[in-house]
Amino acid sequence: MTEHEFWALIEDAVGVSAEWSYDRLVDMLSSKPAGEIISFADRLAQALFALDREEMARRPLWDGTTATTWNPERSADGFLYARCAVVLAGHATYSQVLYDPRRFAREWDLGAEELLSVAPSAYEKATGQPWLHEEPVSYESGSNPDGWPHLATPSEAVRLGPPPGSLAAWWLVEVSTCIGDAELPEAIQNYSLRVEDEVVEDVSTALTHLLRASGGLPAEVPDGLQVVLQLSDRWDLRVRDPHPEYVRPTGVALGPAVLVDVNAYAQARWTAAEQDQAILGIVAYAVLAMLRLSANPSYPAIPELERLVAEARPLVPFP
Repeated sequence: MTEHEFWALIEDAVGVSAEWSYDRLVDMLSSKPAGEIISFADRLAQALFALDREEMARRPLWDGTTATTWNPERSADGFLYARCAVVLAGHATYSQVLYDPRRFAREWDLGAEELLSVAPSAYEKATGQPWLHEEPVSYESGSNPDGWPHLATPSEAVRLGPPPGSLAAWWLVEVSTCIGDAELPEAIQNYSLRVEDEVVEDVSTALTHLLRASGGLPAEVPDGLQVVLQLSDRWDLRVRDPHPEYVRPTGVALGPAVLVDVNAYAQARWTAAEQDQAILGIVAYAVLAMLRLSANPSYPAIPELERLVAEARPLVPFP
């Protein structure tokens, strides 16, 4: 079965997550030779394997009205079923999500897990024999080594994992956004709020990896830092305490939180690449300021944080 034939079957027979649509796909597939049914299963496994990436799994995932995010201990199945929903949406949507993981952060029908049973059901219907085929790659969450590079070896998994006893389940730096008191045009506000949807999780993850690779946080802030980006009509990069309502409720006693003002008009002019670079530099700048305030002379310097700030200087007026 060619790739084109696989996607044609998906789009012609399914398209929506409903029992009748899966039954139709089983009927269509069971009319084909057994080798074609096996090839369909292999194509599906390959498509799901390609989507099995940490940068995608860490994005918000909505099932109906319940918002959640995936982690290996809690909902690996949910991440798998959401990937099934991406395939179910057709080749165009699949390609968009594959090449831009930010598009994964939306609501998916997790009932799409039914796709996983289509080939076995069709094979048993066509041959009268049990399904014993094993796909060449695993579609289970966390199986793609290229998609989970920091889990490539046990030593890497230990080095980048949460420190023993830490209350920070994943991030050592958590970033959030808010709108300040400035009267911003609605278009600017709507554009600026995309920062939270498209950037801050990537920034939180990148800086967490960097800090863990550098030895973690000092004893004064063992449980993580929070950086609040306040979208305003001006720059104010003085690191200061945020209003309590802007501090993300975490359910645990995270470490200190600070706030900086981001000029929303400047941000609206950035390209996607510039936005990533600027926000990463701003948060790195805030983290450096917070670490300096920890007054721990034994805490090692982190040149990578300084590099991120330097790279963002053409976009951000750091002092």
